[in-house]
Formats: sequence, structure tokens, C-alpha cells
Amino acid sequence: MRVHALAVLVSSLLASPAARAEPGRYGAMGDVGLPDGMVASFAFRAHEHIELHAGIGHNTNSFGARAGGAWLPLRALVSPFMALEVGAYLPADTADWMQSTARSAGLDDKTLERVGYWYSNAHLGARVGTRAAAFYLQGGLSFIDATADIIKPKPNYVPPVDLYRTTEVRVWAVGGRAGLIAFF
Repeated sequence: MRVHALAVLVSSLLASPAARAEPGRYGAMGDVGLPDGMVASFAFRAHEHIELHAGIGHNTNSFGARAGGAWLPLRALVSPFMALEVGAYLPADTADWMQSTARSAGLDDKTLERVGYWYSNAHLGARVGTRAAAFYLQGGLSFIDATADIIKPKPNYVPPVDLYRTTEVRVWAVGGRAGLIAFF
């Protein structure tokens, strides 16, 4: 029994690459990073060197979505790639920890009441694994267009009022992420 299992294992390892089953064109990926948050995506291998993906995510504040593509010029155990992506997170009430961070930075209680943002990534990375499944790291430039609703309470006014203002912040930043991708 053990000899038979060993023979099957050796024959599968020695089989030519053409004899091995190629992974399908459809897959799944999951990753975590900045400014992307945590994202689960559907992946599609459009060409031997081009992969597309679209998915939904969460950034500990709100839900969002991301879509993009990757160009893999080489296929090896360690493969370099370039990724271009765009995503957005819906404006949502910020978590208590974000508001307490604003307070500790010297801002008033309601400085970051609601936050949402669009982003785009131009990243370089490396995948470690096979065409069927791989771990990847990527990093590069990210453009972030954020909108924050700022509420300034004015208790000294008669009657007391809250002044609302929307602030937009556009910034280039360093972004990156780590994740897994598998094709079936």
C-alpha cells in the first residue's frame, strides 16, 4: 500500500508540465493592506500574463469595493508583477477608536464624524508559488481622495449649534498589501 502511494507521488512529480492539469481561469484572492483594507475578490486570468480582479472589502470603518488588474511578465516560483487598481470605501460614521485618536491629537470630539474615500494604486510586487496558488506582497504609490464630515459644536452660541463642514483631502501616499490568490 505504501509502495503504491509512493509510486503515484513520484510519477506525478516526474510528469511533464504538459501532462499536469493547468489551473482554471477563475479564482479567488484575499488580502489586507493600506489603503485597501481587507478585501476578498473574484479573480480572472484573461491571458497568460494578465489577471483581473474585483471584490468587496472592509477597512474597519465601512464597506467598499476594489477592481484592478495585474501584469505578470514572467512565470516562475517567484514572479514579479505590476498592479493597477481603483477602489472606494463608503462614507460612514467613524469608529470610537478613530474619534478617540482625533481627541488625543488635540482635535475636538466630533472632528472625524464620517469618513469615506476613493483610492487608486500603482504597485510593484512579487508572487511566491505556482500558477494555481501563490502568496504575494506588493507596494508602491497610492492616491487617496478622502472626504470627512467635520462637526464643530459651538456651545457658546445662543442657542447652541453644531456647524457642519465637509473637508476633502487628496494625498499621494505609500501603500501596499499582502495576500493569497488561488485559481481553480
